[in-house]
Amino acid sequence: MYSPRVLANGLSSVTSRLSTLSVSSHPSVVVAAVGVMNPSASHHRIQQQQQQQVRNMGYNVDVIMLEDDWKAKKGEVVRVKMQYARHRLVPTEMAVYATPKNFRKLGMKDPRKESRYDKVRRLAKERGEVYSKRNQQKKHYLILKQYLSDKVLTIWRQCDEITGLTSPGHVDQFNVREKLSKQLRVDLEEYEKLHLTPMPVPWKDETPVKELVANMKEQLDEVSVFDDCELKLREPGNYLARITVAGGYQVPLKVRIEKRDFTPKDLTKTRWIRTVVPPPEAVVTTTAAEVPTASSSQPVD
Repeated sequence: MYSPRVLANGLSSVTSRLSTLSVSSHPSVVVAAVGVMNPSASHHRIQQQQQQQVRNMGYNVDVIMLEDDWKAKKGEVVRVKMQYARHRLVPTEMAVYATPKNFRKLGMKDPRKESRYDKVRRLAKERGEVYSKRNQQKKHYLILKQYLSDKVLTIWRQCDEITGLTSPGHVDQFNVREKLSKQLRVDLEEYEKLHLTPMPVPWKDETPVKELVANMKEQLDEVSVFDDCELKLREPGNYLARITVAGGYQVPLKVRIEKRDFTPKDLTKTRWIRTVVPPPEAVVTTTAAEVPTASSSQPVD
């Protein structure tokens, strides 16, 4: 037991210390100031708070992902650190805690309570959907590859007589896509990428595409399939195009840039030149009264 004098001295020291503390001070600091009366109690309380914070940081909680994250995809139930869930996932509405109320609100079943048989069925169904989608992508790739194996896409361009390059204009991936739709009736989706070889490739119409794949890979090995082709070709010749379809499959295509020569003979055949036929001469009819005579033209004395 403390004497009244010791208690009075302790209270005076506490009031002096509290006067120097701001309202926003940490509770542990206030506890330390109050702990002058009983130092062992304040130290024990601070130690308990620190241990509780360490335990909270180490706890793991289950959350339901509402958006895709680097840890999991939308709709999955994952286990994360409580500190990460409290300060990152839940405040940003990227996930909610895996409670029965949230499962009912989202219309989901708790995968932690499903039986082993139900889990096997669910995983088999997911794998089956993935396999069926993969098979559809491969089937589309084989059909397109077989159709384009013996096709040649020809693009005509006017060339300069001195340099031999296309002038005006060039050939890029958008021109190839447009000609591919008009000539071969193949419409590519936006996510399907098309890349052209920067250098001409020596091939003939009867050359099989299998023999040209190695040359195509050699020129386009460093070009990513996810980047857009910004190449602009201006030299006539034979090229190869790489079409990347869904599933990462690559289909080769022969592309030929032909030189178009304009000669006087060709100019007469063009549709935009037309011959203008002059109108027939107007026939002027006059009467006998209007025809001047020699007597009327002489002056009268």
